[in-house]
Amino acid sequence: MMASSGTLEKKRPWAWCAWVLALIICGCTPTLVRFPWAFPLIMALGLIPLVMTCFIPSVMLDYSLMVMLCLIFREYFFQDDVTLYLPLLAMILVTTGHRTGARLVPVASLIMVVIVRLAGYWSGLTLLHHIFTAASAFMLAVDLCTAIHKPRGLSSLKKVDVLLCSYSGNTGHFARQFTDSLKGIKVIVHRFHYYKSFRAKFNGQGLVLAFPVIGWRMPWPLLAYLIKGLPRSEGKTAFILSTAGGGPENAGFLAWLLLSLKGYTVKGCCWGVYPLNVVPFRIGPRGMYRFLDSLLPRRADLAMAETAAGEFSRGMPAGNAVTIFPFPLVFLGMLLDNPWLNAIIYRNYVWKRRCMKCGLCIRFCPAERLGAREDGYPFPRGTCALCLGCINLCPGNAMHMYCCSEYGNPYPPKFPEYVVKDREHLEAQRLHGEGQ
Repeated sequence: MMASSGTLEKKRPWAWCAWVLALIICGCTPTLVRFPWAFPLIMALGLIPLVMTCFIPSVMLDYSLMVMLCLIFREYFFQDDVTLYLPLLAMILVTTGHRTGARLVPVASLIMVVIVRLAGYWSGLTLLHHIFTAASAFMLAVDLCTAIHKPRGLSSLKKVDVLLCSYSGNTGHFARQFTDSLKGIKVIVHRFHYYKSFRAKFNGQGLVLAFPVIGWRMPWPLLAYLIKGLPRSEGKTAFILSTAGGGPENAGFLAWLLLSLKGYTVKGCCWGVYPLNVVPFRIGPRGMYRFLDSLLPRRADLAMAETAAGEFSRGMPAGNAVTIFPFPLVFLGMLLDNPWLNAIIYRNYVWKRRCMKCGLCIRFCPAERLGAREDGYPFPRGTCALCLGCINLCPGNAMHMYCCSEYGNPYPPKFPEYVVKDREHLEAQRLHGEGQ
């Protein structure tokens, strides 16, 4: 159910208290770093305001990853150098400040971080110092743009387009939690699956972008579409939904950047922790993964999506703020997963003694890579979307990828009703409203 306006307003005082506490912690950091136990103390103190406002698995995982980055690069900074803590402090400030919905909060947060940075070292700066400082500055700047930029036509938000990319069904399920809470708003879902023939007209006053995180960013076909195919907007409002088995790193920021360059006003983002569906990483007993898959998604993440939908429909800063990590794994993802490399490196093959020649993998493939030989067995040609759907959906566990999936466990979709199995059933996979 969508959170009512009264429920949203009740959360504001807690958000204000958490943001003020985060501001105090940020201001005390230049003093705390002088003590030998500063690192665990700042990590523990920073967790308190987040628990007060966003005690959900996705935010806690983001915070844990940020702490891990600080721990990894700690030896490259002086013990009393506040620059090490800047991304962590910026994340706490934007996360708690975003929940207040006030336009002046990002300005105050930016001023506080600038004051803290001025208290740090200014001699002997390395590339890491500049990366940590830039990540913090961009994070606060994005939050400021989200707060002060008012999209056009917000008072007449009657129809919303959903650009949905979902291979295993996880993102489709998460998007359904969001769209079901857009009460009184017509939702038009455009399934981005067979990307070569994808055509869509976005006539709504808002856009919701939903995608799985693959290689620390959205799938490369969707990335290419956002760059080349997505029509420009005249200030329409937008929201970002994503799912991942681990931290999405800078996937949200990349989506924010592309939508902003297309003229959209992004009001926030939200991601959910879903079962890991990457076959090479699912190593171990199958019973263990059946148990782990049953634990996700958590109700708290789904409730956040429902609450974000209510905020988005009211024109408020919705969901969570965009987090920027000072470790650009997104570029590594682009190097390891792209249409040119995928056509050469990632090669499918089939175990003939297991293959039932059902053709499910051929009909599903979003890149239309798989074809059928004369004997009925599938074979690869062209590039790969690296969705691993052909492996996960194969009923006989016959489809594999060389040196990649042989020792992992396939992920049987937990939400098969959101999986596009062929073109004929694409219309039946629409969440509600009209689709592709």
